[in-house]
Amino acid sequence: MACSRSPGLRRLPGPRSRRLFVAALTGALIVGGAALPAPASATIHQAAKGSARGSVVCTGQPSPATARPNGQAGQATSIDGTPCATTASAPVAARKPPRGGAACTAHISGAGLRCYKTYREAITAVSAGRIKDAPINAHAAVTDAAFLAEMDRASVTANNSVILSTEYKDRDFGGESLTIYDDSGCTESNSKHYYGEFPSGWDNTITSFKTFGTCQEKHFSEPNSKGDSVGWDVGAHDYIGDAMNDRTRSVQYSYAEVPTNAQLLQDCGKATDSCDFHPANDRTTSYTGQHEVTRAFNCSSKDQIQKLTWSDTQSGSNSVSTEISVTAGMDFLEKFEVSFKTTYSHEWAWQKTVTNETDLTVPAGQVGMVYHSTALQSAGGEYELHYGSKHWGHYIWYVTDFKGTGPIPDDAGVTTWKARPMTGDERASQCGDSPAPGSKHLMVMGDSISQGMEDDYTWRYRLWDHLRRQGLGVDFVGPHIGTTTIPRKESTSRGPVFDGGYHGRMLFNSNHDAQWGWQAAQAKSTAYDTVNAYHPDYLLLELGFNDLGWFVSGPSGLGKDMSTIISEARRANPDITILVANVVQRTPLGNRPDLPGLISDYDNGLGSLLSSLDTARSPVRLVDIARAYDAAVDSYDGLHPNERGEFRIAAQFAEALKSVGVGKLSMPLPTTDIRKSLSPPSWVTARTTDGGIDVSWEHVYGAGGYVFWQRDVTANGEWVKTPYTIAADSHLVNWLQNGHTYEFMVQTARGDIAASAPSPSASAVANSKLPNPPRNIAVSSGPNSIDLSWDAPTGDYSDTVNGYDVLYADSSVPGSWMQVMHVTGRTAHLANLQAGHTYLLGICSTSAAGQGLPAGAPATKVGGGPAAKERPGGINRLLSAAPRQPRVGDA
Repeated sequence: MACSRSPGLRRLPGPRSRRLFVAALTGALIVGGAALPAPASATIHQAAKGSARGSVVCTGQPSPATARPNGQAGQATSIDGTPCATTASAPVAARKPPRGGAACTAHISGAGLRCYKTYREAITAVSAGRIKDAPINAHAAVTDAAFLAEMDRASVTANNSVILSTEYKDRDFGGESLTIYDDSGCTESNSKHYYGEFPSGWDNTITSFKTFGTCQEKHFSEPNSKGDSVGWDVGAHDYIGDAMNDRTRSVQYSYAEVPTNAQLLQDCGKATDSCDFHPANDRTTSYTGQHEVTRAFNCSSKDQIQKLTWSDTQSGSNSVSTEISVTAGMDFLEKFEVSFKTTYSHEWAWQKTVTNETDLTVPAGQVGMVYHSTALQSAGGEYELHYGSKHWGHYIWYVTDFKGTGPIPDDAGVTTWKARPMTGDERASQCGDSPAPGSKHLMVMGDSISQGMEDDYTWRYRLWDHLRRQGLGVDFVGPHIGTTTIPRKESTSRGPVFDGGYHGRMLFNSNHDAQWGWQAAQAKSTAYDTVNAYHPDYLLLELGFNDLGWFVSGPSGLGKDMSTIISEARRANPDITILVANVVQRTPLGNRPDLPGLISDYDNGLGSLLSSLDTARSPVRLVDIARAYDAAVDSYDGLHPNERGEFRIAAQFAEALKSVGVGKLSMPLPTTDIRKSLSPPSWVTARTTDGGIDVSWEHVYGAGGYVFWQRDVTANGEWVKTPYTIAADSHLVNWLQNGHTYEFMVQTARGDIAASAPSPSASAVANSKLPNPPRNIAVSSGPNSIDLSWDAPTGDYSDTVNGYDVLYADSSVPGSWMQVMHVTGRTAHLANLQAGHTYLLGICSTSAAGQGLPAGAPATKVGGGPAAKERPGGINRLLSAAPRQPRVGDA
């Protein structure tokens, strides 16, 4: 009794109960003594009752399909039944992964042989652009589940340019590939397709192959489907067999009736003599992503504790259907449950509802949200189905790589909660807090000086409160409501953040259009859309520092951008009133001696520019915050306003509003200093990683960063701190001595000044897996550049190096920052340097684990000549500079 070879795998000889062994830990299928990648989705596997090794038919005529062990050929016979020259192969030795090659295509007529650099290009071409995301390498085509599913769909639905198979020159789907296509696929009404003769360079070269859709394939040793043959075959075959290896000169395709997984499992226990599930011993547990289950609003001025009752229903899924309701009640699920409990001694459920109560403290003016994550378990295996009569031509079928996922019956999951300020719409709908009819709409468009940091009042609040106290009907509008916060993890690629709260988590009419780092050069492109969307009557502009501070524009360019913002705002609202602030001076920086002059030049010309833009219909006024603001006492970091600075800025905008008829009173200023105190984190943890020691701590509300302290306990070292604050709630410490114990603590800070007592400490032992520094660094300089070259590192982990970080800083300018250039080779060219200045240099090897210890290079003077005399410890001086970013300060 014969069985067909099926997609992906072949039947193994052996006891009927278990002939397929799944290596669950490696994700490989152990078949015939060789490990192959496991299919990414459930695969149908056909087999014969009681068959041992199948035969390879060496005739030119069709014959019954039979099973053949993976990687082995059966006994080959000629048309008269005598043995072929090649018989069963010897055991296959372990092989290296196959290498790819050119990806060629040909129409089944034999015309149009074309070759491409990648398999993706080839498939895109022959599918007429319908399939654009094929694997780059043809070898991956047999294991990419998404691609295979797309190919199967295309073969059924397309009416031209249908891919029938991909042929490979090497075993294991390696080497060059030839993809054969036709104008239609293999269907019952269009069963036979003939490829009369392989093109030159492809005849007598085929060693492995993969069919697609509903096609089965037969390989012939002579042109026009004559001579010895092997087949019919369906799916992926990593070796064609000794009898036909490198002997194919033509192929034939026909329709293969193959059931779907769902069709087979619908028969399980109903149309079968037996249906058994064999677990793969691969039970895993996980949690669903957090999802909100309930929320509560607090419209009062005090924190409230609210008892919230909620329920959460989680359904499972299986590889036949992601919606369990589709397969609910089917016998195969019951067999899965029984087998799971027997194997793992755990109960199984396909659906579960968790009901609970949560006592949630909701701060004043905020909305509190409860989130739940359901505990899940997953397991897989294969179904073995035996029919009393032939179904789809065979008695025995397998559904391999079946997987089920369901909620764990006795695990309640994880419940968390958080709160945030209500939006304007939420306040209006939940608290009845909507602006009075006829209110004037104000929108602040600005940078970090206007957005503020978590726990700030912000000058926007000071202005809103001043106008409110006068009984004025004003409504602040804009796309954002919050301040910014520092990230939980150090990152250089985080986008804008607008969910930070205000001082004491207070609530006010806080809508705005301001964000950290925002520039007039950017705002000119969004001004029209924002004004058009939020309809402000008054636009309060505070922009420009980032344009000048970060070399985006000079005074003239910034003036042009501000003019564009004004014209774009008027295009959206021709009657808008615009109040434009000048740029404040920050405390002096040694590395930017030019910055004060740039700001002064812009501010000195702004008044006349705005006068030229002023009209009766759309007034424009200057807001002179620069005259009122002294960064030495009005900021917490040399730029961003503290409480005193907030009042100074708000008072100037209040005067400008008064000049255009909004308000009658000047803003009173505080007579005493207002000092903000912050608490330290209550806990710190330290964890050893391959890249160093990962230190994290409790987030402190209102922290602008943390002063980071560390000491080498093993070496009895002193406490030392980083020369810059850590603007995150964690820090990866590298450049440590393996085997040494290090201790860490932090202080909450605003700017570079510690504003709290030290936190508790935490310690860990360094055991990094970072590469050594490069060797033999050579340095030369040009008129405005420095060139470096070096040798690769040796020693532990030198084989993990994926590049190098070149560190450099201008030691001729006090306060210069360290800059980093990453390269993948062993040379670097540092351009646009200051002639005559001396630069400190260092190079680190990098790997996936992180950045290794640096090697120092000689201090080098740009343009040649002796470098300026350096104090000892040049590399340490370089490393003490703030990394990657200038200390200009983002606005």
